Amino acid sequence: MDWNRIEDLAKSFDSCLTVPDSTFKQLYRRIRTLTFSTEQEALGVAAGLWLGGKNSLLVIQNTGLARISGDLLSLNRSYGIPVFLLIGHRGVHGDSPEHSLLGAKTRALLEILEIPHLTARDLVHAQCLANLHALYRNRQTVALLVEHSPTDERGLIT
Repeated sequence: MDWNRIEDLAKSFDSCLTVPDSTFKQLYRRIRTLTFSTEQEALGVAAGLWLGGKNSLLVIQNTGLARISGDLLSLNRSYGIPVFLLIGHRGVHGDSPEHSLLGAKTRALLEILEIPHLTARDLVHAQCLANLHALYRNRQTVALLVEHSPTDERGLIT
């Protein structure tokens, strides 16, 4: 897995909205982003863009997923407004201790929210990403998890 696939994914959207996460520092050097202070702000703008006929990628950390869980249910699911989430998965592979609890629960949270998701490792199979895009086009919120590793400067586990 390399940053070229993640960059290609990001460039396939009209906008890339982010609350900065060190997992994606390589991505931020390669693409233009709109930066927000909170995940709620970014999610609201993503919803507005979608209603205006534009699609956007929302780049957040898994702690941000926890923060917008209610909004994803009450706004996005209730009104059929999809969002494609690119999530930095902190708390795995020896990350800082403060990230470990939520890191261990991130996939379970996505399951509870009924959000189909893949990991960056799954991108070796081109059809996997195509399946996520198809769900998104059919008004389904989807997520791609990118594991953060303090030992991998690129932010990806290979």
